[in-house]
Amino acid sequence: MFCVPRKTIQKNCPGWQSSLVEQISRRYGDSANTVMRKSLKRFNFLQMSARGPEAPVKQILDYLGQVAVVHAIFPDFSPQVEWSHAFQRSTARERGVPAEQRALLFNLASSYMEEGSAMNDLVSSCKKFRYAAGLFQKISNSNSTMDAALTALCLAQAQECFYLKAVSEKMKAPLLCKLAAQTAVYYERAQHSSLPKDWGLYVNCKRDLFTAIAHQQQGKLCEEHNEQKVGEGIAHYRQAIALMENMHKFSHIEDYANRIENEITDALHGNPGTAGYPWTW
Repeated sequence: MFCVPRKTIQKNCPGWQSSLVEQISRRYGDSANTVMRKSLKRFNFLQMSARGPEAPVKQILDYLGQVAVVHAIFPDFSPQVEWSHAFQRSTARERGVPAEQRALLFNLASSYMEEGSAMNDLVSSCKKFRYAAGLFQKISNSNSTMDAALTALCLAQAQECFYLKAVSEKMKAPLLCKLAAQTAVYYERAQHSSLPKDWGLYVNCKRDLFTAIAHQQQGKLCEEHNEQKVGEGIAHYRQAIALMENMHKFSHIEDYANRIENEITDALHGNPGTAGYPWTW
């Protein structure tokens, strides 16, 4: 599964403690800073930790909550923020609290993807990828096709978990066909020119893999329910095999491709279903 790299804060980007001292003094007087000194120190520590490259989900959420409070109390507060792009060696330099919030939401989505990719529990992984998709969708705008592609990527991986869960529970071919087809659609939408080249190739292979699986399941459905559709089923199997040509470029997918090819070969020779389910993905 894919994990989007996090954005990183520039080392020379200052914390907000000194700027907040000025904001507090301007609004409440210098005496207020003495009262809030400990709170400002805690905020500064939380900020430095949550901006880190390995900050856990809870820490990012806690900091986001504090940032929202700061923005509500001081709506004109406009600190300079410098975050690196996730896929490029460049820095986005902006002013304002919303820029900080967008970067943090991006990193929160990345954290959920990391947790989802552990695949310890398919239901949990599906939820984490959907959380990440929702966050990427929230920070996207009309000019951000990259965030739209990342949203689709997360939905594709969530759908893939859903498909694997259905396979493990030995669901019927009609449902597996629909789930595989929708997974392929999401992987198609995840294409974006700004993604690393190897990611683009891998996304293409995932799209072709699940399109092939959909054809395979449709082929099984034709065989099982209508003898007059055996020819149509064979056509689906052949389309699935044609889509397998690029799978062997990636060792992680090659095993899946070989399993599908073996089952299709058995089906074409009159021995459908001998490969068995569930597969170990």
